[in-house]
Amino acid sequence: PFTSINATGSGTITYQWQQLVGVVYNNITGETSDSLVVSTAIPGLRAYRIVATASGNGCGTTNSDPALVTVFANPTITMTAGEFCTNSDIQLTASGGISYNWNGPSGYTSTNQNPLISNADSSLHNGKYYLTVTDNNGCVNNDSATVTILPLPAPPSLTGAQVCGPGSLILSGSNCSGTVTWFDQQFSGSSIGTGTNFATPILSESRNYFASCVSPKNCSSTYRNTIEARINAYPVTQILAVNPTCVGKQVLDNGMLILTRFRENEMYSFNQGATYNSGTANTPALIPANGIISSTVAGPSKLTPQAYTIRIISAEGCPIDQTVNITNVCLECEVPYCPPANVEKTK
Repeated sequence: PFTSINATGSGTITYQWQQLVGVVYNNITGETSDSLVVSTAIPGLRAYRIVATASGNGCGTTNSDPALVTVFANPTITMTAGEFCTNSDIQLTASGGISYNWNGPSGYTSTNQNPLISNADSSLHNGKYYLTVTDNNGCVNNDSATVTILPLPAPPSLTGAQVCGPGSLILSGSNCSGTVTWFDQQFSGSSIGTGTNFATPILSESRNYFASCVSPKNCSSTYRNTIEARINAYPVTQILAVNPTCVGKQVLDNGMLILTRFRENEMYSFNQGATYNSGTANTPALIPANGIISSTVAGPSKLTPQAYTIRIISAEGCPIDQTVNITNVCLECEVPYCPPANVEKTK
């Protein structure tokens, strides 16, 4: 309010607005009307007054009481959006106020401070999200952030491996623009390795492994491809060596090699000697149904058994070698002829 001044003269009244700076009121250049529009660009507490001057006889100047103006700062918004993998959850976050109003693509709205959007889809959720924040002083501010939905990579192409008997196998993955990630479960579980090649632990039986492709943006393929680490069993075939027969003390060339407990599609190859020699052995052939792989084994010299090494090859290509001896069992007679034998039939 202005202080009243008694005056009897005539004249005009002029005005000058002033702002308190430190402990002194300074004139505000150009502000000479009876009202003042205060800028709110800079927050803070400020004091203003108006000085009125009457120009007539007996008139003078008077100051108004100070008018205090508080300019509150607009809310400072902190918000996050960013990149999200397809089918993941989009987490929007914000701070700086007491109420929040989000608007986004496909008519999206939310009044949550930190809304969560499930099942990210580029056709629905890509784009800019706008936020209006109001603080406890009623001040409002706006900001925006962009959400980008990233595509998921295709699962890698996998190549399995097989080994004969227990062992470790090297599995491989390709056609992945990021990192091949290996698992021992198809739908859950933690990663057990990364990289284009994966060495299994020592396995005693076949099992499946699984792999996904993880992009440079850390998006994982929608499913895991499957590959087998195969452990092929060695043959369990047994070999029966039948010594050749005799005519007197003359050994015949009718010894036999007979295979038992063989499996379908197993093959054999054999040669003379205590070790297998592919150069002298016969070309591998299917084991005949009766198991007899030779019925014309030569009779060896007396007291000099002949070794034969037989290689059995499973249908999966796993070989085992077994060595047997063919022996000359013919008797050496002390007399020029062998005594005849009598055969009696008894009941």
